[in-house]
Amino acid sequence: MKTTTPARKIAFQKVGQNLYRLESTGGYYALLKRADKQFRRSLKTKDRKLAERKLSELREKVCGLTTGEKARVGDEFTTSNG
Repeated sequence: MKTTTPARKIAFQKVGQNLYRLESTGGYYALLKRADKQFRRSLKTKDRKLAERKLSELREKVCGLTTGEKARVGDEFTTSNG
């Protein structure tokens, strides 16, 4: 008989608007929505003030996203400016 190990639960703590902290590592993540799509990105920092600045930059990128058939989202964002 196989024994299964329970899956680790990933716990995010909301610390601000669109800003979450991963409890296990202390790293900050952004959670944004645009055109019925959800974007969750690591802000690659454990510093709250730096995370807030990076979140602001990410918000600007997400707001400038091209929506529709031509839009593709990967590691980089496709913006309407080119």
